[in-house]
Amino acid sequence: MDVSYLIQSHTTHVPIVEVDPETSTVKILKSYVASDCSTVMNPTLLDGRIVGGIAQGTGTAFLPGSVPVSRHRDVPSRSRCR
Repeated sequence: MDVSYLIQSHTTHVPIVEVDPETSTVKILKSYVASDCSTVMNPTLLDGRIVGGIAQGTGTAFLPGSVPVSRHRDVPSRSRCR
């Protein structure tokens, strides 16, 4: 049987933040997410992907020494790790 379990969606995240310039403290006020994922077969899985995307993006944004998106290079489509 040739069954594909590929999950693909296109999502945009827009956080609304407040930054204290004196302490560099960042407070996330709201987070908006729009996801175009066609027919949802498993709503729980979709919720997990959205929350996971928020967590990953927030963690990366606050990671010390993170590289701005404009400096990222293209990632090859196949992993070199085996």
